[in-house]
Amino acid sequence: MDNGTVLAIGGKLNTGIAQDTFYRYDRRYGRWFDCHLKLPTARWGHACGIVREHGWQKKLVVIGGGNGTYFNDVQILDLKTAEWSQGTIYVGKRK
Repeated sequence: MDNGTVLAIGGKLNTGIAQDTFYRYDRRYGRWFDCHLKLPTARWGHACGIVREHGWQKKLVVIGGGNGTYFNDVQILDLKTAEWSQGTIYVGKRK
């Protein structure tokens, strides 16, 4: 992915059904593309961002959201391998 890419991950239909979809918008082509990836759990109202690990490995981090039940979780997608893993939520003071 480059600076011309926008991701749309999950969401909710007008019918109230949570989505597990994963799309990217490429401004070079002016259209959306299906990434053929799915969130581990369909959700809306979550936060997400891309972070770098070890300087070059990009990971997508998805936090919280819900689908009628609120989630207290962190899902991490390795953008190189397209594999999801469960993150850890830390509560309290940072050391």
